[in-house]
Amino acid sequence: MEASRGKYKSLTLKEKLKAINDVNQGEKIKDVAANFGIKPNTLSTIYKNKENLRKQIFESPNAMKHRRIRNGKNPDLDKAVQAFVSQAREHHMPISGSVIQSKAIQLSSLLHIENFKASPGWLQGFKSRTGMKWKCLMGDSAKADQAIAFNWVSNVLQPLINQYDGNDIFNGDESALFFRCFPGKTMAFKGDKCLNGKNSKERITMMICSNLTGTNKIRPLVIGRSKTPRCFKNIKSLPVDYEFNKKAWMTGHLFEKWLMKLDDRFTEEKRNVLFICDNCSAHNKEVQQKLKSIRLEFFPPNLTSILQPMDQGIIRTIKVHYRKSLISKVLESIENQQPLLKISLLDCINNLSEIWDTKVTPLIIQNCFKRAGFCAFGWNDDEDDNISLLHWQEGVQHFEQLRSVSSVDIDSFEDYIEIDEKVLVGDSLSDKDIIASVRSDNKHPKTDIHSDSVIITGERSNKKISTSEVRESINTLRIALEQKEKTLSSFFINLNEIQEYLITK
Repeated sequence: MEASRGKYKSLTLKEKLKAINDVNQGEKIKDVAANFGIKPNTLSTIYKNKENLRKQIFESPNAMKHRRIRNGKNPDLDKAVQAFVSQAREHHMPISGSVIQSKAIQLSSLLHIENFKASPGWLQGFKSRTGMKWKCLMGDSAKADQAIAFNWVSNVLQPLINQYDGNDIFNGDESALFFRCFPGKTMAFKGDKCLNGKNSKERITMMICSNLTGTNKIRPLVIGRSKTPRCFKNIKSLPVDYEFNKKAWMTGHLFEKWLMKLDDRFTEEKRNVLFICDNCSAHNKEVQQKLKSIRLEFFPPNLTSILQPMDQGIIRTIKVHYRKSLISKVLESIENQQPLLKISLLDCINNLSEIWDTKVTPLIIQNCFKRAGFCAFGWNDDEDDNISLLHWQEGVQHFEQLRSVSSVDIDSFEDYIEIDEKVLVGDSLSDKDIIASVRSDNKHPKTDIHSDSVIITGERSNKKISTSEVRESINTLRIALEQKEKTLSSFFINLNEIQEYLITK
């Protein structure tokens, strides 16, 4: 008589992740397998494929409720269509099922897939495989699914970041900034998405990046429009990394160049780093193959408003301080009865650098990472609010003071902060670009990723500073420090080091 095979148990992807995490915590495979009611050799196979499992769930967090990763007949086509949908959402374009079906047919032709029909059944299967929902596709893309985000954080993100020290977990994100936008000129910018480079002379894109603890704030990357701005004359060093293109946008080439430079630094420091960012079209995924010390991961589509630490208050803090400084300049010019000076790109860079170095504290950064789910010990709402509340109130007071003495065309300080919130920061991928990005045999053009930043020259009429002028300026700063109560000794030390650098060397 043939022995009974017994009932076969199939784990959901969520259960598989839990089992993998239990093994990583030091439990024996046979004990974990017994807890889940499966055979040890079955769990061994699951554990062997853990990285592939996590990678696929990173890309499709809604799949955790399924018992297996559902790959379509044409996985490259699924990836290409998903890239098109994600890009459309970045650009705030509503998408219908018929639009997706039409684009799928176009992309299938480029992939040389024969006899493909984007039938209603295919569309339903595509939605199921990728976790897309009609509430996201039909005009309300800003409402990310909180339940999916929570499950992804608990089952995918937390086990991943548990493998790293907090000092080695990084997040970076781009944001546009209308750096010359004063409160009396906002109507020229309001609602503008900088399509086709409109108003590009007045905007920059900045990449802001830090580790979880806030102890390693990376120099901001500023992307401008001009290779040689006139305000850069005689300037040979900047407090930021500077790049350029005609629309002041992030591109795949610039992202790769910036990330490879960061990777070289971490390799030199002998660090293994986790870097998580959104999966926008400008973030070149294939750069991972060239990285030595950075593990590059991407947030799931449509959840970055919840999961991205930089979007939880870090970039906003920078803009609060920057806008407040512009208002102060207007008030100062009115008080002194002088015309308002134009803000140069160099003024903007120096202001941003000062804000990043002195105003965005490690505590602010830590709380924003907590809010995004990176820290298991939770987030204190009151503590986070108190960090920026004083600066926010000062900004509101300055705004109302300006409104009382001058004409402004915007209702509130809040509206002024958000004037460039929806501005595009990256270019669109063509259909051919999308196909190239998902093909495993894609050959990328070689880029000079290790070259130095652009050599800065220009036509600014800055005179060369003499040694006597340097001494006089240093002395003025020293007197100013001496006249302040309880000045930190580190300030005097820094001033002495600056003097040594500028005069002796």
